[in-house]
Amino acid sequence: MHIAQYNRAGKLICHKSTNSSHSQETPMKKHLIALALAVTAGAAQADVITQNDSYGYNTTNWTHTLGTLNQFDSLLGTLNFITVTLYGAINQNLSAENTGATSDNLTPVAGGTIRFRQGGSTVLAQVLPTTTGTAFAATAYDGTSDFGGTSGINFGVLSANDSTTVTLSGAALTAFIGTGTLSGFDVRAIGNGAINSDNGNLDSSISTEALARLTLTYDYTPTTNKVPEPASMALVGLGMMGMMALRRRR
Repeated sequence: MHIAQYNRAGKLICHKSTNSSHSQETPMKKHLIALALAVTAGAAQADVITQNDSYGYNTTNWTHTLGTLNQFDSLLGTLNFITVTLYGAINQNLSAENTGATSDNLTPVAGGTIRFRQGGSTVLAQVLPTTTGTAFAATAYDGTSDFGGTSGINFGVLSANDSTTVTLSGAALTAFIGTGTLSGFDVRAIGNGAINSDNGNLDSSISTEALARLTLTYDYTPTTNKVPEPASMALVGLGMMGMMALRRRR
């Protein structure tokens, strides 16, 4: 760009020349460099490996060993954390008979405990599927323990489910790293339904089946970065071409 100044008589008194292409080059160059860095940085994002296992419905109490799930192989990279999702469900049949000499309100409470454990004792995740059924107004004992008549009832099957998600990190990851399976881990299901009673005199029958589903997601950073995707490489290429064009304009 050329700038000229003249006096009133028309005589040139000042002349300046500026390089407009150079003034525009610096911010443009910064944008192109930032674009290239953003694209290449995207290639270093973490990856995930997801595994699933399920067991049931089966009569409680039971223990299911997770021998079909694999440990995280450290050759793949650095394990950052593990997301554990545990789902548990129960089907519970409850019956009760008031054996007391006075009337009673009998209330069924279906419940269970399902745990994801390490080494058979350390609980890493737990769910408590629970539900309460409709109360039954039982008369005094009618003389027959048949879960029927006026003093007894079969409540039928009550169903409940529960789920939880937890994150494991730090020292908790050690046992998950290796080239073997998770045979040292298990899922344990326990039935613990009950019949609530006002007078505490009753016969009851409770049978429980439980199901568990476990999902493990390994979040890790690969040892070597992935090759950038074609679209990302195209953006980098365009950025480099732009920088070369700016240099030629100097």
